[in-house]
Amino acid sequence: MGEAGTGERVEFTVKRPDAAAPFSVPVTLGGSFAPLENRFEMPRISRVPFMGLQTFGLQTWALTPQVALQMGAQNGLLVLMVQTDGAASKAGIREGDVIESIDGRALRGGAWIASPAFTQQKKHTLTIVRNREKKQVVLETND
Repeated sequence: MGEAGTGERVEFTVKRPDAAAPFSVPVTLGGSFAPLENRFEMPRISRVPFMGLQTFGLQTWALTPQVALQMGAQNGLLVLMVQTDGAASKAGIREGDVIESIDGRALRGGAWIASPAFTQQKKHTLTIVRNREKKQVVLETND
C-alpha cells in the first residue's frame, strides 16, 4: 500500500473463516492524506486531559492485538493523520506508524488515556513501529 499511488489499482485478498477459499477484491485507490494537508487546518484547542494526542497534531485508531502483531507491534495506536506543521510531524511521526508506548507506558489493547501531567509536559518519548522496526521519537510541544 505504501508504494501504490492515487488512482492505482491494487488487489486485496480476503480470507474469511466461513469461506472455502480466499478471494480477490480489486480496489482503485483514492487520494492520499497529502491533498488534505493543504486544505485541513487543525483547530487550536487548549490542552486539556481528554484531548490527548490530538493536541500534538495526530489522529490515531486503536488496533486489535492481532492487527498490531501483523504490523510488528505488540499493541498500539495506528497513526491515521499527521498535521503538517504539528509537533508530531516535527518529531518525524508518519501516517502508518504504530505508537506502541508513550513515556514508557505501553498501550494495552490500544487504550491510553492522557493524564493532566501528559498535557502539561513539554517532551514525550514515543516508541513507534514503522515497517516492522521499532524506534523511539521525541515529541515536543510547539509552545
